[in-house]
Amino acid sequence: MLLRKTTRKQVNRIFPKFVTAYPDAQSLANASVSEIRKLITPLGMEWKRASGMKRLARELMKTGGVPLDKQELLSLPGVGEYIANAVLCFGAAQDLPLVDTNLIRVLQRVFSVRSSRKRPRTD
Repeated sequence: MLLRKTTRKQVNRIFPKFVTAYPDAQSLANASVSEIRKLITPLGMEWKRASGMKRLARELMKTGGVPLDKQELLSLPGVGEYIANAVLCFGAAQDLPLVDTNLIRVLQRVFSVRSSRKRPRTD
């Protein structure tokens, strides 16, 4: 979620501080939105990110942790196809595609693959 609309380089600068401050869903759920926002401000979109991450952490506390079912993951706030697939790929060793804007650009340029959809990553 931290990588949304930002670079890995930017996230790398704050990630160690973030996981130290919020090592689990409970600590993130208990944090104030302004506290989270202050930490992630260098990434941009801090108002939206901070409140979204807090909502997600609260939901994870209710459900008892990160589900390993795709539909359950997709029902979580802020979780879309890419994040759900990444969780299942790296957390449950499932072979699922991680299709983002960069991969779509490579497919278009190298293989001349074009989607007819408005959001190609959903194709």
